[in-house]
Amino acid sequence: MTRLYEPPRQVDIVLDPEGAPSRVDGMPAEAANRWLVEVDWWRRPVAREYWKLVVSDLVLCEVYHDLDLDAWFLERVYD
Repeated sequence: MTRLYEPPRQVDIVLDPEGAPSRVDGMPAEAANRWLVEVDWWRRPVAREYWKLVVSDLVLCEVYHDLDLDAWFLERVYD
C-alpha cells in the first residue's frame, strides 16, 4: 500500500556531486532508481525527473523534479 500525495508536496532536495538527491527536507536519502517522463499530457506538457529514494534508511518514497518549474515534489510514500 502507498500514500499518494494529491497534490504533491513541495520538498527541499540537496543533490550529491553526481546529481542524485542526497537529502530530503534535511533527512539523509539514498537513490534507488531514476527515470525521466516527458509527455504531452492532455496538451499540457509534462517534463519530470523521477527518483525513488530510501530516506533515513527507513522509508521508500518517490520524488520528482519538475523540469519546467525547477522545483522538487514528494508524490508517494511506500509502506
